Amino acid sequence: MRLFGFASALLGFAVCTAIPAFADDWTLCQDGIAAPAVSIEACTRAIGSGLYRSHDLSVLHYNRGVSHRQDGDDVAAFNDYSVAIRIDPRYEKPFNNRGNVLKDMGDIDGALADYSEAIRLKPDYHTALANRADLYDDTGEFDLALTDLDRALGIDGRSARAFNLRGLIRRKKDDLDGAIADFGSAVRFDPKYVYAYSNRGLSYEAKGDLDRALADFRLALNIDASNRTAVDGIARIELATGSRREPTSNVTAIAPVAEKR
Repeated sequence: MRLFGFASALLGFAVCTAIPAFADDWTLCQDGIAAPAVSIEACTRAIGSGLYRSHDLSVLHYNRGVSHRQDGDDVAAFNDYSVAIRIDPRYEKPFNNRGNVLKDMGDIDGALADYSEAIRLKPDYHTALANRADLYDDTGEFDLALTDLDRALGIDGRSARAFNLRGLIRRKKDDLDGAIADFGSAVRFDPKYVYAYSNRGLSYEAKGDLDRALADFRLALNIDASNRTAVDGIARIELATGSRREPTSNVTAIAPVAEKR
């Protein structure tokens, strides 16, 4: 927000409370400040106030798009991201977020184009690099995914999500030791990252190190008792070691499934 716009709105509110608090609307419109419905209303008031132009107006549309996405309205989110891009085509964030919407809608080419444009505009945009890597993983282009993740981690070496995703890809390429190392980094930087524990457990299980696998699955369940990967992993290991006392009719059909989230 431009300082002038903030100061003017705040002064007007102090003099006459009947004038909308546009400065408050700017604040409430920002991602994570308020509940999605409240944020959407604040963004809409700020957009309609006439006080914001150029990049600031683009930011308001971007933030409303984020809130629409959180509220489950992907079409509205897509529209706001597109308006934000039209107002300021050099603003990288709406490209990245529109890419997420397009990916979820199944438009892989559109998502790839948006992620790539976000990265072109901001080469150190590690979130967009990780998102493009995620997309490359989905399309089976593992080497391209690893290249993006290496770049992302070179920019932000504490990204648990990027370490987890790189671990998953290394596991797919049969680099179990590399995968275990990456999952370990993920939980070091985010000790509550349940999926990294369950994914590391799967990697230990694949190596035949059932004790460590069991320990990781139990750590995952300590964080989220409903984690299906950990529940199923424990069942498989208990069946394999003969320590399971419950019925096993469905256990042998449980295949290991890694988790990206």
